[in-house]
Amino acid sequence: MYRAIAHGTRRGILDRLRDGERTFAELAKPFAVSQPTLSQHLAVLIKVGLVKSRRAGGRLYYKLNPTGLRQVMNWSAKLCDSKK
Repeated sequence: MYRAIAHGTRRGILDRLRDGERTFAELAKPFAVSQPTLSQHLAVLIKVGLVKSRRAGGRLYYKLNPTGLRQVMNWSAKLCDSKK
């Protein structure tokens, strides 16, 4: 999971999903990557449980998965606590 958030584009995707669900086209706007590359990044985030997808009306929608994000948050909190 932590390798998944190590990549800047994937962190950017997570940041864009902070405000709610988005379509692929909405997610793609700020990124200078090809459609297949962005699809691969989304696949990684889905595989590790940080993002969920759903299909509605012929479109794919993506949103953050709070359960996966809690794992990252707990890990980073422990890391910060150990540095004190």
